[in-house]
Amino acid sequence: MLFAFNQGEVCTCPSRLLVQDDIYDAFMTRVIERTEAIIQDNPYDVNTMVGVKG
Repeated sequence: MLFAFNQGEVCTCPSRLLVQDDIYDAFMTRVIERTEAIIQDNPYDVNTMVGVKG
């Protein structure tokens, strides 16, 4: 999930991911669940994970 939190300050942002074929479907299900759980909102809200300009 680090790709979602890189705002230019991080020099190691993964842009590719190699996933073994036989776990691909289960892996992608979990990735989608995790990325959909990211809270994008007011950067001053303590529950916000990624701040959005309003």
